[in-house]
Amino acid sequence: MAKDMDYYLALLAKTTDTKEKLTLGQDLLSYLQEGSSIECQDIGMVVDSLLPYIQSSNFKDIRVFELILSLCRRVDQ
Repeated sequence: MAKDMDYYLALLAKTTDTKEKLTLGQDLLSYLQEGSSIECQDIGMVVDSLLPYIQSSNFKDIRVFELILSLCRRVDQ
């Protein structure tokens, strides 16, 4: 399956394991930093799906902030 925002949305919605969320977050961060498309069925749902990821992460984990910042930058373009 090709990775796009809908792919990540599906995974974010069903992943409950913290370790998997961290790995998925890193993958999504790499995807966003590559300049890949952020078009998807519902960008609001992507943001909503990131909230549990943020809540389950160590607040010192800079990747959480990088992920949100990267998504914000891409939306702003």
